Amino acid sequence: MTILSGRNYEYAIINNFFTEANPLNRSAIIDGFTFTEGNFWYGGAIGNLYSSPIITNCIFVNNLGYYGAIGNVDFSTPLIKNCTFKENIGNNSVAGIHDSAGSNSEIINCTFRDNQGSGVRVEYNSSTYIANCTFYNNTNTWTGGAIDIFDKTSSPLIVNC
Repeated sequence: MTILSGRNYEYAIINNFFTEANPLNRSAIIDGFTFTEGNFWYGGAIGNLYSSPIITNCIFVNNLGYYGAIGNVDFSTPLIKNCTFKENIGNNSVAGIHDSAGSNSEIINCTFRDNQGSGVRVEYNSSTYIANCTFYNNTNTWTGGAIDIFDKTSSPLIVNC
């Protein structure tokens, strides 16, 4: 497995920042990487803005992000499958995956463990699909350690977690 390290430089390791007129679709595939020491506002490891990549078989460890290890904003809809999120730190109480502003991730068969912050946060008109995921030993001083449904405008679907 290839390791991609941000070396804590205040940048996401991958920035998928696109526009509403020209979004990134699911033809982009990120498969089999370890992301570590990413440090950025929109996701310590991966920031998605109008972006919907397929992210599979990856490990996210020791990343720092205001929007978690993966931050999804502005109608991003990535497929995140068979990934592990461990020992990440969230500045905004989410350490794993953050869906905001109409983002609708599909999170399938992922493990969230030993993170300082929620595994997943869903907010502001997002309808995240979370299935067959495992959450344990995640700590959050503000909200839930597993899944944080931040507001009433969001409606995640959680199956067999």
